Amino acid sequence: MIDLVLNHPLRTRIESSDAYQKATEGEGMAKLRMGIAMFEAGMEQPWQEAITSLTQGGMYVGYDSNTKGVVVLSKADSRETLDKFRAFVQVVGRVARKGGGEATEYGTYRKVVTLDVAPQVKMAFLENWLVVTNRPELGKQVIDNALDGAESSLAETLSFQEAKQNRAESQVWGYVNVETIRDAGIAERLYSGRTDNILAEVLFGGLLSNLQQTPYATASLNLQQDRVNLELATSNQMAWLEGRAYYFGESGKATAPQLLNPPGTIAAISAYRDLSQMWLRSGDLLTEKGSEDLAKADSTLTTFFSGKDFGEDILGAFASDVQLVVVAQDFEKIVPTPAIKLPAFAFQFELKDREATQGELRRVFQSFVGFVNIIGAMQGQPQLDLGSDTSDEAAQYYATFVPNADAPDDKSASVQYNFSPTLGFVNNRMIMASSLSLAKTLIDGKEADKAAFERPAIKANSLIHINAKQIATALEPNREYLIAQNMLEKGHDHEAAEAEIGVLFEIIELVRDVSVSLENSESELKLNTQLRLNLEAKE
Repeated sequence: MIDLVLNHPLRTRIESSDAYQKATEGEGMAKLRMGIAMFEAGMEQPWQEAITSLTQGGMYVGYDSNTKGVVVLSKADSRETLDKFRAFVQVVGRVARKGGGEATEYGTYRKVVTLDVAPQVKMAFLENWLVVTNRPELGKQVIDNALDGAESSLAETLSFQEAKQNRAESQVWGYVNVETIRDAGIAERLYSGRTDNILAEVLFGGLLSNLQQTPYATASLNLQQDRVNLELATSNQMAWLEGRAYYFGESGKATAPQLLNPPGTIAAISAYRDLSQMWLRSGDLLTEKGSEDLAKADSTLTTFFSGKDFGEDILGAFASDVQLVVVAQDFEKIVPTPAIKLPAFAFQFELKDREATQGELRRVFQSFVGFVNIIGAMQGQPQLDLGSDTSDEAAQYYATFVPNADAPDDKSASVQYNFSPTLGFVNNRMIMASSLSLAKTLIDGKEADKAAFERPAIKANSLIHINAKQIATALEPNREYLIAQNMLEKGHDHEAAEAEIGVLFEIIELVRDVSVSLENSESELKLNTQLRLNLEAKE
């Protein structure tokens, strides 16, 4: 891992960036270089090789609940390497003493050399093991166990054995005893199985059911030149998830539809969620406060939908496939052009019976536009004008903001002109979009794009994909606005603000995309995250 990070293809790009150059010009960097020179002299080898020698046998980090201590174990390639490191630490301690810093105290415990580096940093040198901890009693326990053997160990527990058996090959692996944390009453709300609001329930409700029961959780990290993979996993049984069938399906293995992928996609989310069942069972899923807030919302929505029950009649008309897509807009085609340029977004649902639902949803959309116009008129905002485009196969009902008669081609119009709310229907799909253009793209469904509506090859309950290049594309038209905001909020001059915003773009350019998937099986619940790097040289 150390070699991969230090010799990564992106290192040259990072070191040549303006942000890196400025960061290395300060006094702190000069002190760091001096410290590295001392470290190399003490270890008698370049610092990269020295770190590799100190960690040749791997590194281990643990937290002990009894002592509330953290311990780090590092296995060096030899005792000679550790002796050199100990001498270096002692030299640094003497330098710190002369400068008024903390003394490095030398001692022994059962003939094992120890150092008190600082009030909260203790070191021990046990054969070719380096032991670092913030609790002396924990350090002593580690030494005692190493010399005498332990009466019991983590390796003997059933949950750890199960977790290790399910472990895939990885460079970094972590284990958390969830049962111990849960029984100790730590973060009780996390294990209560209830959330405060309905949005949190939609996103994380299924995970809460699992956390109420699972004995452990694990994390696996893999680094490659072009990507970083992080997998979080917990033990799982289908019976634990029965209370949230809306999230995982009656079988516990329901899968999400394919991610939408129209041109210019910034982000896409796809999930299996039976929203009607979730709404109707909200009393069992939400906290008391959450249930009260939902009851108020339900009453308002029932009135808005002409007395129809929102959970049963409205959400009940939707199937369980939920899709969201966010895309960068082409502002050359938007007149007037807003000064702050926002991306467009759209939700897509499958309808159980389009013929029975379309008319009611169209009327609600028209009522919503009327409501926005009333509020807008009271606040002096531009008005929406209704329009429609229907055929035998598809229908779209939209609203566009009326241009100011005095400036119809305004290039710095208000933020409202980013939006042209649209409700679309095609086959059994319903689309709610912030932009007429995006709705048309999804409704048209070109032959080459039909795969975007098929089931994914991966059997995942939820899918997320974020395209970093398109994020940069969406931010670029707003660069001057971001610079101006930076100047106002931080008091920078234009040059400093431009440089700071430039760092944001440089960071985005290092990333290609990010993908997240939630997968469910008979034995494990896994959340996989993959970040792919952009190795292509900057033009």
